Amino acid sequence: MIRVKIAFSTATLVSQSLTRWRLFFWHGLWFFLYPFVTINAQCPAPSEIQHSYDSLMALPNEQQASALQNLRQVCDHCKYNQDSTYAKIWHRLGALAYLQADYKTALAYTQRAIAINTRKRPGTSPSFLAKSYFNLAKIYLDQQNERQARLTFQQFVVLASPYPERFELVAMAYWHLTNLFFRESDYQKAIRQAELGALFSGRINRPDLMAANLTGKANCLKEMGDFKQSLLIMQQVIQLFGKEPKPSVELANAYGATASVLIR
Repeated sequence: MIRVKIAFSTATLVSQSLTRWRLFFWHGLWFFLYPFVTINAQCPAPSEIQHSYDSLMALPNEQQASALQNLRQVCDHCKYNQDSTYAKIWHRLGALAYLQADYKTALAYTQRAIAINTRKRPGTSPSFLAKSYFNLAKIYLDQQNERQARLTFQQFVVLASPYPERFELVAMAYWHLTNLFFRESDYQKAIRQAELGALFSGRINRPDLMAANLTGKANCLKEMGDFKQSLLIMQQVIQLFGKEPKPSVELANAYGATASVLIR
């Protein structure tokens, strides 16, 4: 008798989760995401799960979490819990928790996404796996676990470097690594990270990221006593903003770093 009650409760829960997905308001139109599904009915196709995930990503952040949890329940019920879409759901849930400064939940969800995409199975995504490692490193960084953040950023750049769609994050990761090695007073390693960050920034034509990485290199050279080379790099950084640069935080930082080299 107890088993029947448990089975009925599970069926009701899944049925409710699935039926909540029947309609979704998007650009003023109602779309059917799923047909009516009961515990014994056919599950939606994996392509429909992916389409639903893509649609949810257009929602405001505050509406995404509960909707993604419902979609996750559908995946669990239909056993679509081994592919990249399922990993993306956990990844995004982790990102949403991170934005709420719920680092414990963010860490658990992001690690779940990594565990799924680490499996060598059809449908997993090495590129998205790399993205999850970037988020994981950011979580460690915000938790002030700098050693684990550095190790995770290092894992990330190895995984992400083959994928052009991840070059922006690679450039950012090298900037973070530059700062982390700088704080460890390992200036030679920090300079190498900055050089690699500038390289990837150039590949995607991002002068702002190049400026950030080169500024990190200049700071290291200043700490090592090479003021001349540090100043030359900062002059190069300022030139990245053009002949008539618009006021910006990045430009202000560049001038500030230049001034710190001159005033010694």
